[in-house]
Amino acid sequence: MAEKLVNNGVLVTYYAHTSPDAWEALLDAGWRSAGLRITAAHAVVTESKHRVTARGKAGLDISIIAVWRKGVSGQVLAGEAYSRALEGCTEYAKTLLKIGFDGVNLFVGVLGCVLSVFTRYEKVVGAKSTGELVEEYMYPATAEAIARALGGGEPAARLSSTSLFYLLSKVLIARRRRQVRRTLDRSTMTILSIGTRNEVKNLKELGLVQQEGDKFRLLEPAWGQRELARAVRSVLEEKGINPGNPTARTAVDLLHVLEYYAITLPRSEFSKKAEELRARYPALYEEALGLARILAGVLPPGDPERELVTSIINVLAPSQTGLDKWFRGGK
Repeated sequence: MAEKLVNNGVLVTYYAHTSPDAWEALLDAGWRSAGLRITAAHAVVTESKHRVTARGKAGLDISIIAVWRKGVSGQVLAGEAYSRALEGCTEYAKTLLKIGFDGVNLFVGVLGCVLSVFTRYEKVVGAKSTGELVEEYMYPATAEAIARALGGGEPAARLSSTSLFYLLSKVLIARRRRQVRRTLDRSTMTILSIGTRNEVKNLKELGLVQQEGDKFRLLEPAWGQRELARAVRSVLEEKGINPGNPTARTAVDLLHVLEYYAITLPRSEFSKKAEELRARYPALYEEALGLARILAGVLPPGDPERELVTSIINVLAPSQTGLDKWFRGGK
């Protein structure tokens, strides 16, 4: 098809898939082999969310309409292309958020924008294969662009991989009726783990998720509890964390400990406990506060963690609003 395309002609593809392998195949065919670049990518809703085939799983309701043209040229370092994708696609992510995109629909929609940045170059230096480029740069750029959009466009790359996974899982995955916690199907788990540079095994070992068959349950404060203290204590119990003498492996662990103290202790005692945690885990403490600020601004009404993180920042950082000013820098 590329041979028959006139110099100023366009080739339009209609594509819908969540697998990195599928996107690798598309790029190998259109970009690597045919020398075409994606000059525009639009996420279009093409499926009903209420269709029978989507029941019980996080289905993809959109397709990517990609416009290909001739004209790939030059080369770029993979890291530089990553930074340019963040600059160009964060606003697009904000637009999709405003019109109601969520879950894998949002991820794949922003991925289309990221592809349009990388494919403008004939060669991207630093990735040995298209597969490596997709998994090490394109998916992570997509995840970070979404994180920046959630934080109002500010740089958010200083969130660790586990915190980024928790944030995106909380925001992108809707809790279904009668579910105590959010559940990710295998496809969604693959997207978010690759996008946030996590191994599924490590996420399980670090207490971010629990696997139940082919589903993954996010370890978050449980819905449906009469008391917020019980909602967050259940998380600590399942993580094996003793609130009386807590140990934290991740900023998410520390966030849940702070949430428990904020809801169970008087203000002065909570502040004292927080300072003790800050002394023991200075880096994790700052990251946990930053994550709390973001979650307070983006979690939907009714999520028990929204009230919990708000309790934290009202005491520990009342003057801060929006995305934590602590986050700095790029990839």
